[in-house]
Amino acid sequence: MPYVCADYSKYKFVNVCWNSENGIATVTLKRPPVNSLTAEFLRELSSLLLDLEKDETQGLIFTSEFDEKVFSAGLDFKELYRPSIDHAKEFMSLLHSFSFRLSCTAYPTVAVINGHAPAGGCIIPLCCEYRIGLNNFNIGLNELKFGILLPDWLSSLMIHTIGSRNAEQAILSGTLFSSEHALRIGLVDEIAPTKEVALEKATAFLNKAKIVNRSLRLDAKLHLRRPILQEFQKDIENELAKNVSLLMSDKVQQSLDAHIKILKEKRGN
Repeated sequence: MPYVCADYSKYKFVNVCWNSENGIATVTLKRPPVNSLTAEFLRELSSLLLDLEKDETQGLIFTSEFDEKVFSAGLDFKELYRPSIDHAKEFMSLLHSFSFRLSCTAYPTVAVINGHAPAGGCIIPLCCEYRIGLNNFNIGLNELKFGILLPDWLSSLMIHTIGSRNAEQAILSGTLFSSEHALRIGLVDEIAPTKEVALEKATAFLNKAKIVNRSLRLDAKLHLRRPILQEFQKDIENELAKNVSLLMSDKVQQSLDAHIKILKEKRGN
């Protein structure tokens, strides 16, 4: 039976529920108001994955505290809007390292997507091995609509999940898929009527994917995900510099400025 030694109560933006009978950890994202990803949040999530690995987790379920509203709204625009070059580099590097780490876990991973997951909110589900959605949510990579270039590794994750042709159409048009459409193209593997049912399905998947030999399972996973991992590891410094340069460009910043104004108007600020 896995031995739990980490202090999971130290985390600010997640709740960790550890099932001592099967070694499955359920991680509930709870950064208000919409689980948007900040540098601080990404640091915490990366640290969490390391703790789970040390404790020989048998399976991981991600879900959101904000039931039937949002799984994650994606990258926090405050991190992207007129940052210093150093902060932009740090943020993009944290996003890269967390996504790589989640894609390479020895233990199986499931995303219970109990709300909308647009743009960067789609990253955690794409990195997971299995995705279970609820009805009436939207998911997809719509960054190009904001003039933001997807990192190559993120495009590769989408291609791995839904195939080259579907990914090309989805990314270039900035499509957000309904849960039913996401199921048809393989962006989610199952749909559940409630979060409770989705969590039961997630546990069933993890029990089926039970770890027999941790090292062998990891070797097989790394081999099957080789095209993704090659994109993660390809010329990291140049890829980072390219994305930071584009983020800092006037055109992208003007697009972000316009979108932030629209969000403020909607909130009445």
